Amino acid sequence: MSNHDLIFLNYLANVFDNLDDSIMLLSITDDAMTPLLVNEGFYRNSGRQKGSMQDLIDDISKSDTIPEYVRLCYDAMDQKQMVEEDLLAHMPIGERHMRTRAIPVLNSLAQVTHMVVIARDITESVLKDARIAELEDELKKHQKTKAKKSS
Repeated sequence: MSNHDLIFLNYLANVFDNLDDSIMLLSITDDAMTPLLVNEGFYRNSGRQKGSMQDLIDDISKSDTIPEYVRLCYDAMDQKQMVEEDLLAHMPIGERHMRTRAIPVLNSLAQVTHMVVIARDITESVLKDARIAELEDELKKHQKTKAKKSS
């Protein structure tokens, strides 16, 4: 590998770790989905402590949200294309709304060998949208009340 390649790979690793999104690379076999790599954003967003990959696997396996993420990965494997869904994740830091993408990586035989899972925390946006909807409902009620009083 050339010096230029090493510099580029180091740059990519730096970008990977400094993204706000949570990113996880999974190895896919017939009987398991095993995390291989997670970025720093994963730890920041989830509130999990950085430790060994086995500690992470053990911690994640206890999460209420795992069935939803696993289902999303299976959907991506079945469709052999990216699947996106907004999930409510139960994390050590509390409930977070996560826009999640599962992206299958195929080998030359079109078999899924790995999965890239990218999750973006959209909690603030979801809460703002809910508050706007609530205020719009209040405004409509106020306008109806005002219209009834006027007639």
